[in-house]
Amino acid sequence: QDVQHQLQRQVDEAQHKHEAVLEKDETEAKRKKSRRVTITGLSENDQEKIKESLTAACQEFSALELERGLAEVGRQGIEPDETVLEAQRLFEQLHTQAFVTTLLQEKANELADKNVSSQRLRCLQNLVHQASKLGMDSWELADAKAKMQEG
Repeated sequence: QDVQHQLQRQVDEAQHKHEAVLEKDETEAKRKKSRRVTITGLSENDQEKIKESLTAACQEFSALELERGLAEVGRQGIEPDETVLEAQRLFEQLHTQAFVTTLLQEKANELADKNVSSQRLRCLQNLVHQASKLGMDSWELADAKAKMQEG
């Protein structure tokens, strides 16, 4: 009977330890999940949507969409990761004439190769718009506008 009592006590202790481990894991999971939500309560899924829109804006060189997305990142208190930092770098570069001129040349040449896709055309349109916002008036801009008309 003592042996049976001892075994029951060991089973009870093991079960108690197991429950404590499960409780600890559950608490840790809740803590991790809560870290994924921003200070404004934005869910991880919503944060990913914002980052996806930033990635799309980068691919299309859309300064306007980058500005909107980065403003939303700031408003929602999203921790900057590589996607956000890359979007910030591109946004800053899109405000320099040298960078925009180089991209205008590259994208206009891509269209000249008769390799016209809607994304390439959108990229060039966004770059032409940005060049105009920067007050640029160069042959690269005129060339890009002409190629857009052809494309």
